[in-house]
Amino acid sequence: MADIKTELRELSAALGLSENQNFIREGLFNVNLFCSQCKLIIINNDNLSLTIEKIKKKIEFSGEEKTIINNGITLGAEIRKKLKIQNVQSIDWVGSIKEHNPIDLIVKSDLEEYKLSLKEDSFILENMGLYKLFYLLTGEEQPKGLHIFNDFAKNEFNLWFNFTWNCLVNYINTHRPWTMKNDKKNKFSQITLKKDDIEFFYKLDENEMRCLIPKKIKDYDEFDKITNSTTREQVFSKFISDQLKNNEQYIDYKNKCSKSAGENFCNQIRGKLNPIFIKKLLRIVKYEYIYAKISNNKIEIYQVPNLNQVNDDLHITLDYSVPKSQLNINTKITNNLSGKTLELRNELRYSHGQFNGVPEAKLYIAKDSCLNVIYTIL
Repeated sequence: MADIKTELRELSAALGLSENQNFIREGLFNVNLFCSQCKLIIINNDNLSLTIEKIKKKIEFSGEEKTIINNGITLGAEIRKKLKIQNVQSIDWVGSIKEHNPIDLIVKSDLEEYKLSLKEDSFILENMGLYKLFYLLTGEEQPKGLHIFNDFAKNEFNLWFNFTWNCLVNYINTHRPWTMKNDKKNKFSQITLKKDDIEFFYKLDENEMRCLIPKKIKDYDEFDKITNSTTREQVFSKFISDQLKNNEQYIDYKNKCSKSAGENFCNQIRGKLNPIFIKKLLRIVKYEYIYAKISNNKIEIYQVPNLNQVNDDLHITLDYSVPKSQLNINTKITNNLSGKTLELRNELRYSHGQFNGVPEAKLYIAKDSCLNVIYTIL
C-alpha cells in the first residue's frame, strides 16, 4: 500500500491532466473538495474508493501535503500541454495496483492512450527490496526476505548488533529506565530492567505492547524471533537514535558490516550481470510510457522506450561505497553505441528503524547523471 504522499501526488496529477476547469487550485487544499474532484474526474473503482475514505479521515492537509498537491496539478497540466492531449475520455489511477507497475495513471483520449509514471523526488527511481535488485542485475530469482547484512555479512552484522545490544543493557544497568515521549502523537516508549530480562514497552493512545528479551541474548536472529516490528521500530530503534547515533564505536561497527556486505554482494553477482534484465532495472518494460517528475519547480518529461527499442549492447560495471556507514551499491551502465553512461545508486537502508525487518534497496539516479542516456527528453 502506497503512503498518502504518493497517493496525493498521483491523484493531484490526474486532476491537472483533466480538462475539467470547474475547480480553483487553492480550493483543492480542502480535503472534502479534493476528494469530490477525484471521484468526479478519475475512474471510481475499489482502489480509488478505499484511498478516498482514508484521505477523508484527515481534518486538513499539512503544508507539505499542499505542496505535493500543487506540484501534482502543475505536473499533470504540463504533461497534457507537452503531449497535446485533447478530449480526455477517462483517467484511471493504477499506481497502487502491482500488475500495472511502473504505471501510475492511464489517460485515454478519443485518439490515443497514454501511460504515465510520476515522481516528485528529482533523483529517486524506485523503492525495491534487495531480492528485486539481485534479479534485475542477474535474472536470478531470490527470496523476498533477502537481507543485505544478515545474508552477506552475517558475522559483522552480529558484531554490530551485539555491540548495540550491550550498549542498551549497560545503559539500563547504570541508569534509570530509558523513556521517550511524544505528547503530540500520544506515544510513549520505555525500556526497563526486569530481573534477567529487558522489557520493551510501547503505548499509543490506549493501546499497549510489551516484550521481554533476555539480557544475555545470543544474536540478531534470536532477537528478531522474540520481538515484533512495532517494538523494534518504536522502542529499540528509538533508543539507538537517541543514544548511539553519534557513537563512534557504533558507527565503526556499522561501517565494517556495510563494507563486508557490499564487497560480498558485488563479488557474488559481478560475473552474472545480464544486460537484458538490467533494462528492467531502468524500468524499461514491453510497452512505451511517459516518465515525468517535478522538484523545486523544475519539470522533466521523458519518453521511455520499450524493451525492443533499447539495444543489448550495454556495458555494466558494479561497485559499492560506504560514506560514513551507509552502504550504496553503484551501477554504471554505458550505452556502447552512443558512449554515454548512466550511473545508478541503490541505498541499502532500514526504512522503519535500525535492526527492524529487511533493509530496502532504494534506487536513485546519480546527481551528475541524466536519464537521456536511455530515455528521450520531451
